[in-house]
Parts: sequence; structure tokens; C-alpha cells
Amino acid sequence: MTLVERLVGLAFVTAASVCRADAQVPKPMPVLHLDLESSTREIAPAARFSMSIGAPIQVRQALLLLVRGTRFSIVLDPGVKGTFVGDLKNVTLREALEAVLLPGNLTYTIDGTVIRVSRRRTESRFFEIDFVNVRRTWQRTLQGDGASLQTIAGGDPFDDIQKSIEALLSPDGRAHVDRRAGLISVTDYPEQLDRVGSYVEALLSRSLRQVRVQARVVDAMARTTISLADVIGLNNEPVVLRCSDRDGVTFTMTVVPEIGGDDSIQLSVSPSWSDGTRRAGASDIVARVRSGATLVVPLAEHLTVDVTATIAERASGGS
Repeated sequence: MTLVERLVGLAFVTAASVCRADAQVPKPMPVLHLDLESSTREIAPAARFSMSIGAPIQVRQALLLLVRGTRFSIVLDPGVKGTFVGDLKNVTLREALEAVLLPGNLTYTIDGTVIRVSRRRTESRFFEIDFVNVRRTWQRTLQGDGASLQTIAGGDPFDDIQKSIEALLSPDGRAHVDRRAGLISVTDYPEQLDRVGSYVEALLSRSLRQVRVQARVVDAMARTTISLADVIGLNNEPVVLRCSDRDGVTFTMTVVPEIGGDDSIQLSVSPSWSDGTRRAGASDIVARVRSGATLVVPLAEHLTVDVTATIAERASGGS
């Protein structure tokens, strides 16, 4: 080997040594371990993997790690911020995305193989409620001595509905009940709006259920029975039954049925009667019975009223 050839070889060896010395060794991610079960570099929709991040990293970095080596592309809005720490085990790509994004109030959409990540945005929906905007009252009058009793329905159903809906909302949500239009406008995230929709559906289903009320007055001393006409009323709405006979006996009864979750019926019964000789009586009782069972309410020593409440077909209403 000539002198020139030796000098050229030495130059190559020296250059290679300098390049290795100046090379930057990449810093490892903090406590990061990524274990892909798939033997390929793509994550199929059903494929599962594990990822452990023990020190906080930017959500953007965590998202890039999730799609690295897969067929998916990811696009991040400028508003995507925050950090992530977690240990994901045997999860799908969709489950991992939700675990990383939801704590930071972020969401994503998938268009083909492109995943778009952005901050969650609220939506608005309208729900119809079929209630009459009135405060209901009912009154009983005892003809014998002119005594009367008036009862006002407690509470405001619209206020109760608004309070119930507000309890279902997120801190960013808001709701307004329009009494005149019978509408509820709700602005919140889709999950909360779905909860409100389920609540309104259950509310209308329960509130518009019908109850058939049958009653008869039994006089044990006179061995007579007076049957009142059947009345069909709505759940939690008062129904009034009346009757009278030739002897001047009058009878009035107000019944408020409330259907329970097990299809039992709670009855608030307020009967009053007068026999035309200034003798009168009244009673108030609250009891729970099964649908179709009879409740016996004593009025006097020998006078009772039997009340039978049966759940009828549901009334049609808006949803």
C-alpha cells in the first residue's frame, strides 16, 4: 500500500470517529413504555395495546404517540392544551383517545383515517313539555252547616322541572323553561343533553299516565250502597266525584292519585258528606294500594266510602 493510500484511509477513519462523537443521543420519554400487540405497524379498530406514562407530558405528545406507527393521521386544533399522565392497559385506539381527551374537556371525530381533535363544544336542544301553566285548586263544600275546605296544590311543576334539569347539567350547561310555549331550551354537551332527553321522556310518561277511580258510599245502618260514576284522571291531578239522593244526602270526594315506580298507587282521599239535617262530616286520608285494590275510608260510625284506583292506558302526549 502506497503512502497516499494510507493517508486517505486514515482520513476516513478519523472522520467517522468525529461523526460518532458529535452525534446526539435522543433523550428517552419520561417513564414511557409502548407495547403494541399487533405484529404490524398498523392498529386495526379491534387491536389493543398498552401505554404507560409516569410523568406529565403534553396531550399533543400523547396523541402523537397513540397514532405513531398506525394508518391513522391526527389533526389538532390550536385550542388543544393540557397534560396527560396515565397507565393504559389492553385498550383499543378509541378507548385510549377517550381516556386522554375527556379529562381535558376535549373531543375527537374520525373521518376515514384522519382523527380531528378539538375542544368540546356545547349544543342546544329543545324539549317539549305538555303541562298546563296554571295553579290548580279544588274545593269541597258541606251543605249541612255551610262549612267549606279549599286546598291549593303544593309546588310549581315548572320550577320542579327546571331544578331537576339543572341538576343534570355540566358546569358549562344552562336551561330555560318557557311556560307559555311549553318548551325547555337546554345548552350543554351531547352527553348531558341525552340525559335531559331521557328525563323529559320519563317525566311525560309518568305524568300523563291515567288512573280510573271508582267509588261507592256504604251506609251499614241503612244497608244501602250508592255507586259514584267512574272518573279517569291523570297522574298527580285531582279528580272530583259527587252524588246525591232523594233524601238530601250529598257526597263529594276529591282524590289525587300518584303512580309509584312499582305500579302501586298512592291515594290522597278527601271525602265530605251531608245528610240534609245539618249533620255533616269530612275526612282526609293518604294510603298506598296496588292497582285495582280497594281502599276503605271511614266517614262516620256507620258510613264508609270504598275507593278503587286502577292504572289505565297511558294518555297520548308530546315527547
